[in-house]
Amino acid sequence: MAVALLGEYLSIRADERSQRDLTVPGATEDFKSDFPEIDRPEDVWNVSKLCRVEVYGSKQVDFVFDHMISWADDHQLNVAVKDWRVVEVMKEG
Repeated sequence: MAVALLGEYLSIRADERSQRDLTVPGATEDFKSDFPEIDRPEDVWNVSKLCRVEVYGSKQVDFVFDHMISWADDHQLNVAVKDWRVVEVMKEG
C-alpha cells in the first residue's frame, strides 16, 4: 500500500511544483515544507495517516483504506484493495 501511496504523492507533488512560482522569495522553502521530498515507500507515512477502513466485499473491491494527507485537511488519498492487492489509488476532496 505504501508503494501505491508514494506514487500518487509524487505525482501530486510534481503537479503542485509545476503550478507554483518558485522564484518568489520563500516559495521554495514553503513548497518543501508543504510537500516534503520522500523517495522511500515507508516514508509516505510521514505525510499521510490512516483515518478509516471501508469494507465492501464486492467483486471489484474488498476494502478501501482512507488516508488523511498532511498538506490538506479536506483531501484524502484512498487505496482500494481486492484480494490484498492494490486496485486503485484515488485522490478525494
